[in-house]
Amino acid sequence: MKKNATTSTADAKSSDLHQIQHIIVSLSSSGLSLFHKSFSGEIEPDLFSALLTATSLLMRDDGSNPLTGKYEIYQVDEKTATICQGIYLAGILISDAPVANHLVQRLEKFITAFEEEYGFLLNNWHGDRTFFDQDWANYQLMECMVSESSSYRLNMKAMEILKNARQIRLVLIIKRFAGESAFSLESVSDLLVQKLIIPKQDAMEFLSELEANGIIMSANS
Repeated sequence: MKKNATTSTADAKSSDLHQIQHIIVSLSSSGLSLFHKSFSGEIEPDLFSALLTATSLLMRDDGSNPLTGKYEIYQVDEKTATICQGIYLAGILISDAPVANHLVQRLEKFITAFEEEYGFLLNNWHGDRTFFDQDWANYQLMECMVSESSSYRLNMKAMEILKNARQIRLVLIIKRFAGESAFSLESVSDLLVQKLIIPKQDAMEFLSELEANGIIMSANS
């Protein structure tokens, strides 16, 4: 009963992510992609971001930049591309249709976090993309894109009751990436799938067990 409730709650809380097909982080100056997250379908992120960057720069030069507030919106191959600009980076959100402003604001939050993490490198970057931790970026993206109302945290006191080796391993992975900070079930589920190579349903069931045992709890508790 608890397991089903947790799974359905997580699905409901991240339901607005279904509007997103892809997210790309690229260098504003060149369009070279540093990070790509696919939610549905396939694209070539370097080609797509380079095309958008060239288009954006041209339209800025002739004064016809398609701004909506502080964001740029383009129609490319029957897709909508929304761009938010940081200091060094551009965040590109690709969807079938224009998305709600709060999703673009969350993408902007992710771009800010990316620049805070790698600003020293971006300021003197020589083209080596292996410096960028894709696991960190995936985790940080989901933390930014999922609403704060769906945040959880580890209950450090309850961790003392852990005896199951599988649960201990799960908790150590979560602790490594989240520490005592809040996290979403969706982002941690994706993390466990990547690290343990398990089906997403199994990851959600493991998280349900942790919640049932009080190991993870609402961040607002």
